[in-house]
Amino acid sequence: MEQSSDYCSLLHFLIDPREIHYLRFIVEAYPGIGVVSTLDSQLGLVRIAVSPGSEPFLGEILDAERENLKLREIDDDSDILRDFMESRPDSPSVKG
Repeated sequence: MEQSSDYCSLLHFLIDPREIHYLRFIVEAYPGIGVVSTLDSQLGLVRIAVSPGSEPFLGEILDAERENLKLREIDDDSDILRDFMESRPDSPSVKG
């Protein structure tokens, strides 16, 4: 996870689609840590905008829940994310 003092870090994950609501609940239970956005609910593709300085704490939370959520981080240059973004011209850019 990249850390920045001025901007949110954008992280992308594949998750069991049935667990998207649980991920959102976990992240948003900690005020100001980040915001979960669902990019594709059928695929289970989500983006988390992580507040500056919150990356280590969020990492601990996600590591603890990784197995339950079937969570897999994907890189910004992954084929899955690139294909998704290219198929949706109205989607925000991968780099934010």
